Amino acid sequence: MSTEIFHQSLSGTLFPKSWLKKTDLDATQDIPFILDVLPIGDHLHVYISARVAQSEILDRLEFFDGNQSLKLSGQRAVPRGVVLMLDCANAHQVKALKIRFEGQNLKLDIAPNLLPYFEDLNTVYMIEVDPDPETFKDWLKYHCSAQNVEAVVMLRRCEKNKRRKEVAKKLLAVAGAQKGLKTFALLDCELPLGNPKEPSVKDRWTTPDGPGKALLDPAQPAPYASTLFELSVMDACRRRCFDRARAVVNISQSDLLTCNDAGLCIFDAAVASDTYIKFTGKLAYPFGYNSPKQPKIADHTCMSFDGKRAPYAWAISRKFMDSDPALRSFRASQAEPDPVGQSFNYWRLVGVRYPDLKIGQIVPKASLVENVDLCALIHKTFNYTPKHAPTISDQHKDSAQNDKILIVTTMKNEGPFMLEWLAYHMSIGVTDFVVYTNDCTDGTDTMFDILDRKGIVEHRENPYRETGQKPQHAAYHAAQETQKARDADWIICMDVDEYINVHVGDGTLHDLFAAVPDASVWSLTWRLFGNAEVDVFEDKFITEQFFRCAPHVCRKPHQAWGFKTLFRNNGHYKKFGVHRPVGLKPQFKDRIHWVNGSGAKMPEDILRTGWRNTAKSYGYDLVTLNHYALRSCESFLVKRDRGRVNHVDRDQGMAYWFRMNNNAEHDTSVLNKIPRAKEIYQELLSDPEIAAQHHASVAAHRKRIGELKERPDYMAMYETLKSERMVKLSRLHVHFGSAIFLEGPESIPLDFPLIDEVEL
Repeated sequence: MSTEIFHQSLSGTLFPKSWLKKTDLDATQDIPFILDVLPIGDHLHVYISARVAQSEILDRLEFFDGNQSLKLSGQRAVPRGVVLMLDCANAHQVKALKIRFEGQNLKLDIAPNLLPYFEDLNTVYMIEVDPDPETFKDWLKYHCSAQNVEAVVMLRRCEKNKRRKEVAKKLLAVAGAQKGLKTFALLDCELPLGNPKEPSVKDRWTTPDGPGKALLDPAQPAPYASTLFELSVMDACRRRCFDRARAVVNISQSDLLTCNDAGLCIFDAAVASDTYIKFTGKLAYPFGYNSPKQPKIADHTCMSFDGKRAPYAWAISRKFMDSDPALRSFRASQAEPDPVGQSFNYWRLVGVRYPDLKIGQIVPKASLVENVDLCALIHKTFNYTPKHAPTISDQHKDSAQNDKILIVTTMKNEGPFMLEWLAYHMSIGVTDFVVYTNDCTDGTDTMFDILDRKGIVEHRENPYRETGQKPQHAAYHAAQETQKARDADWIICMDVDEYINVHVGDGTLHDLFAAVPDASVWSLTWRLFGNAEVDVFEDKFITEQFFRCAPHVCRKPHQAWGFKTLFRNNGHYKKFGVHRPVGLKPQFKDRIHWVNGSGAKMPEDILRTGWRNTAKSYGYDLVTLNHYALRSCESFLVKRDRGRVNHVDRDQGMAYWFRMNNNAEHDTSVLNKIPRAKEIYQELLSDPEIAAQHHASVAAHRKRIGELKERPDYMAMYETLKSERMVKLSRLHVHFGSAIFLEGPESIPLDFPLIDEVEL
């Protein structure tokens, strides 16, 4: 039995430009006017665009069959539009409709409805933007054999172009050759049916899991290809084609239907239901393409383990269509859907949906894991060998040792502070340091040359100029190739103003590891320590001067719950990052046990990306990362003069001081670690060469402070930093939001009550 094939254009038109001056419509864009004209019984149903229906012109329209005036017998509301019903005996015989407005005429050809050809058939209704015939061929083959699809209605949205007729011919040929398909209707619409403010549905901006959108140029509106706005066209297609179908499913050619666990297909479920079926889907991705310029359905074998779900779809029966449902893209009615819909899923094939994008533009490849069910479906249906995601190597072994603990760091002009930081972390169990310096003027690089020569650290010049990267990124990239990085059991990338503060046992990292033995990644959450009203630099331990800090529950500023990451060196990630390892190898995701500072499991979405905690994920019970970003007011002047290690183009001015200067609470928990740190510190200073260089760096720091305070701008800043207003504001951060922290203290009204809420 051959397939009934139909190719129609909807009887629609743009609002004529010559009429616009007589209306309140926007003349700067193409506006749909009539979406379709349908002959049904003794009426012509005229679908008016949502944008025109909201104007003042409906009462000024006149309709004619030839020269015979047609009477308006009623109108019906549809989603985002209206349907005018014109009395017209034997409407199916009418070939054209004439519309008159203010003495000007418009003529529309009328195509007959196709209702008899879809009667009692399992039908798919799809709305496509420039569909691909080869993809449609594979889609049709699968659904006719696996889901008993008997009919398809495709509404093709396409602007006029040379390929339009050629593609239509191919689509019709594919349908005509498909075994089991009884009816196919290709309905063309050349109107801007989409949202006039949104980009094309194939634009990178619309990808559900696409990375890097913050770096894209602003999205360009594409109403001929954007998300469907003229929803009433769905009702027009129903009444033109599938109003008498056995059941109808609304999906696209990038979607694959599946049966539920009970083996029930969606069409049978819709027929058995007293209402309609609403179901969601899963997003499927290719790991690679055999032919990059032609993504295929069978390329899709993976899911994003932390990605989104596909949008809702719906299925309705003929009985439900008798209730005149208000069809939308994501639901068929405002009635409650049948709960059985929760047992159904479909696969949305994202590579097919965005054929012009690379895989890395539609999904982070680090999130892709193969799905067994999807692979089985592809293997069963298509004679095709897709590219598979890598599997875990038999030679791979997770490290269980805690012997070698490595810190990778970058520094510039940190001479007075580095020796304490080194001694402290050596005292809690760190065994190795790889240090990159650049552009130092206070002897920091000289000190590390000495320490390198004595075997205490490994010192290297930061290669950022050669690589063109930011200093931290360049250093961390280079550090991965060092022998110390290869040999390490644990690694953390951190800064000299950060101190790991362990709260269990004797405060060592080995005590921390013993507290959660199977943890492979630790998020060490910052606790922001302010200047504690210390104005003047002294050559004393940072950890013995600054005890005032942010509270544990500190949602703002944005940096408050940032973290650095201590991770097992087991190859689960590709690269060192500023806050955490990056480039997850997704085949290892189930082997990662990532915990917060309280030893609680971190949410799964942190496995791939993210650098800060939330109210649900922060934790300080076992370990804190004390962050002394400011130190004294005098030392902050030098820090600002030095510039930032990573964000080299951002000023460390009053806004930075304000958001990082947190003095609301008091925390001395680090002090029990200091005696061990001082023993190592004194041992280092017992070396005359190290002691001499330390004193030289301290002298250079004091000299630079003096030079800066000679400058009026820096002296004015110094006086402001230690002013009573700034001191009191540093204890009131709980009252401020993101905008205040971004703009700085100048945005706080001068009459804001500066009371001491907490006695410290």
